[in-house]
Amino acid sequence: MNIFLFIRQTIGILKVLIGGHIYGQRRKKNIT
Repeated sequence: MNIFLFIRQTIGILKVLIGGHIYGQRRKKNIT
């Protein structure tokens, strides 16, 4: 397994999770 591919995948997943969390918080504020 290529370590660089693994690191890039992990960073990508973290970005999606963090981005989704921030997006969810914004939606909650707008709805409330």
